[in-house]
Amino acid sequence: MTKKIGISLDEETLELCEKYSAEYSRSRSEFIAEAIREYISTLEVGRQKNIIAKELADEIIKGSEAGVSKISKGLFRYAVEVEMIIMILS
Repeated sequence: MTKKIGISLDEETLELCEKYSAEYSRSRSEFIAEAIREYISTLEVGRQKNIIAKELADEIIKGSEAGVSKISKGLFRYAVEVEMIIMILS
């Protein structure tokens, strides 16, 4: 169901609307409705990117913490071995 509404557009936007609606053989109403749907889709994708980016960042942090722990343990083990070698050599 469609409803009739009134909107105000500046001259430049109205000219663009008329130009592109005629170019794609659509009425102004169809063109504006599709433009609104496209804009909303862009906003939704942007919102989902932020959610994905946050979740991805959290997983990267978790993964890097595990890696840092493994590296720290390895470095400690090597430091102990180096100290033992130095004591043997001295």
